[in-house]
Amino acid sequence: MMKHILFICLLLGCCIGGKCQLVIQGNSSARLARFAELEVLDTAALECIYCHRAVDPVLSETRVSYEILQTGARYSKYWDYGRYQIDSVLADMDRDRITVAEANRIYNRYPHAASFYVESHKQKRELQVYGWVFSNGYVYNEPFPDFQWKLSRDTATICGYLCHRATADFRGRQWTAWYADIAVSEGPWKFVGLPGLVLRVMSADKEHEYTAVSIRKVKSSITREKKSVVPTTREKFNRMERTYKADPGRYMAGSQLAPQDMQGNEIRVSGQKLFYSPVEKE
Repeated sequence: MMKHILFICLLLGCCIGGKCQLVIQGNSSARLARFAELEVLDTAALECIYCHRAVDPVLSETRVSYEILQTGARYSKYWDYGRYQIDSVLADMDRDRITVAEANRIYNRYPHAASFYVESHKQKRELQVYGWVFSNGYVYNEPFPDFQWKLSRDTATICGYLCHRATADFRGRQWTAWYADIAVSEGPWKFVGLPGLVLRVMSADKEHEYTAVSIRKVKSSITREKKSVVPTTREKFNRMERTYKADPGRYMAGSQLAPQDMQGNEIRVSGQKLFYSPVEKE
């Protein structure tokens, strides 16, 4: 029974940590690791790295992560910076010859937590949002959000750039954004529609704050992993994520991954709330 529980704990840690992209071929560290195939969408001309501070008011816990916006002529991608670093290292290697041990060293070298990314298709003015709930990957599409920004004369200097203030109410939160005179009408997560690049945005309740820490001109590939994901809607995905984070043990009950005893009877895993601070409340 302890082996079953240990397996579930390891699986939860893997999926929550965003490491589900790596497929291990065999059980030996000397075996070859297998990676999802990459599709090149566009070439990024600018990258902006953000520090994202999130607070779970129920657990009274704060988490800090780093995320990156890559923006090109046709596509943009916003995702975890640790995952970006891992992919950058793998891009310079022969992926067909990397062992499980080598892959683990690379994955452990760069902290990565968020198992999500947001793609922007600029011509279609559409977002494609990818996320994980337990061991399953999901994707949903939505039009560019209409934030109804209210512009202000207030200014501030962020990351060395003069920025202007704007506010908006969006899906259950009040937001204050600061944008620079950089000809990119984008920002972290889904924040679009301002006359410049968003360098800082924070919620009025202080549960979320994104702040740019680095801006650079580049020529790098914007890629997408070719992997099996389940199409869904924004509302359904947010509901699934909320249910899972509230009680992961109950969520996996009845699934093939639920632990079993020696007689094949399912073992109920006691639920323990996971960190949960949704950017969208509605």
